[in-house]
Amino acid sequence: MKGNQETQVGVWVTPLRKTGTGKNQQKNTNQVIQGLGTSNSVQSEETNHITNLDAHYNGRIWITWRPDYYRLVPVSITAQVVTCEVLYIPMQLKFVLSFVYAFNTKEERKTLWESLVEHSENCTLPWMILGDFNSVLYMDDRIGGNPITWAEVADFQQCMEECGLVELPQQGNKYTWNDRHVDQRIYSKIDRALINEEWLESMPSCPARCLPEGISNHCPLKVCLTDERARTKKSFKFCNSWGQHPQFIDLVKQSWETPITGCKMFQIMKKLKLLKKELKILNNQHFRDIEVEAKEDRDALTQAQQKSKAHWIKLGDDNTRYFYSVIKHKKLKQAVTQLKNDNGVWQFESETIAQLIVGYYEGLLGQKSSSRVRASRSIMANGNIYH
Repeated sequence: MKGNQETQVGVWVTPLRKTGTGKNQQKNTNQVIQGLGTSNSVQSEETNHITNLDAHYNGRIWITWRPDYYRLVPVSITAQVVTCEVLYIPMQLKFVLSFVYAFNTKEERKTLWESLVEHSENCTLPWMILGDFNSVLYMDDRIGGNPITWAEVADFQQCMEECGLVELPQQGNKYTWNDRHVDQRIYSKIDRALINEEWLESMPSCPARCLPEGISNHCPLKVCLTDERARTKKSFKFCNSWGQHPQFIDLVKQSWETPITGCKMFQIMKKLKLLKKELKILNNQHFRDIEVEAKEDRDALTQAQQKSKAHWIKLGDDNTRYFYSVIKHKKLKQAVTQLKNDNGVWQFESETIAQLIVGYYEGLLGQKSSSRVRASRSIMANGNIYH
């Protein structure tokens, strides 16, 4: 997980058996630490680390972080998951991270699902769980090999439902693991990032990207914290309440009667832009406090609910909150986060993606010309006339 700068907290999977003397074990530890990082700038910085070596003889999970950007407090350490409370210092964001490296068999993974459900019961902070779950979640999470059965996904799906988790949408490769066989290779998606409702509501945009595999047959998963959501120009939306204002008809009439020179379509577009400008002024003058009024009405409704103690109203509020979470997650999944350019190279920056989209439609529809080709009257006069 990275911020905007080269700051990271990462999970690494590597064996470090509890064998040999303390000096040999420390030597192995130092060799692992020296191999961590993706750039010289990261490796040169001071990093802290924790492992689950005390919970498993192989030390299956390593977590490293830069203490000048992150503060990590371990909450629980088991053989399959390490959970920490994290403070991201530059943005003063406090959240929970659980790093998972699950066992291979279904029976062994039951303790993992139980520990996640147990933590969710008392978790009030934004929570992300990421890593190698060694289990598929959906029926289309594998290509090749034996077909996925309901028994394979039932425990994982039940855990997500009980914890109130949704999957963080990922860029890059869909399948994160393969068996590297030359013939009849098997591809599976067993590495993923999950988030709870609090993360979805309160955390900034966190795109997840599946990087190409390296020496491992797993694709690394990279999650980036952004300081703020990309600022884009909001589209104009007409509010029905404007039509009830006494000045509305006059504003429409005034904009529509403004003389405009040009073809009919240009006149219509120009008048619509003039009307949009006037409607924005009307909104700022008379409808700007509509959110405050809505909050006051919502508070009044809450008091009425408390007085009436109507159980069905409470259920309605819970459903509203749930549907808002579903809408937010759907928008997150539908966002265009990557696009190939003309050279077939993936682009991930929002400004570059916007330029590619505009360029595509300019090539499809053409660009505005500074001059118009006039029709030749002599040709028209000498041509045939059809009735």
